[in-house]
Amino acid sequence: MFGVLLSLLQRSIPAYLKASGFRGRRGRTTLGVHDMGLGNIGLPGIILIAIVVLVLFGRGKISSLMGEVGKGITAFKKGVNDSTKELEEEAAAEAKDVTPEAETDKDKA
Repeated sequence: MFGVLLSLLQRSIPAYLKASGFRGRRGRTTLGVHDMGLGNIGLPGIILIAIVVLVLFGRGKISSLMGEVGKGITAFKKGVNDSTKELEEEAAAEAKDVTPEAETDKDKA
C-alpha cells in the first residue's frame, strides 16, 4: 500500500512541477535538498532547533536519551568486535597446511 502511494507521488510531483514552470537551482523540474531550504540551516538555525527540543523534552529526558544512545553505540561496537573475533577464529580453525605431499616425503628421507 505504501509502495503504491510512494510510486504515485514520485510520478505526480515532477509532473506538477513541470506544468507549473518550476525550475530548481540547476534548471531541473525536480526538487532537491537545496530547493527545499534544508541545505542552508546554519548555526543560528541549529541553535534554535536545540532550544526548541530542550523546551519540549526537558533536560532530564534528553540526558537519559543520550545515555541510551551511548549504550546502544557501545553495544554495537562490542557486537562488531565479537563477530570479527569469531570470524577470525573460524578462519584460523579452517586454515590447513597446503604444503604438497611430495615435498614432505622428500624432507623425511
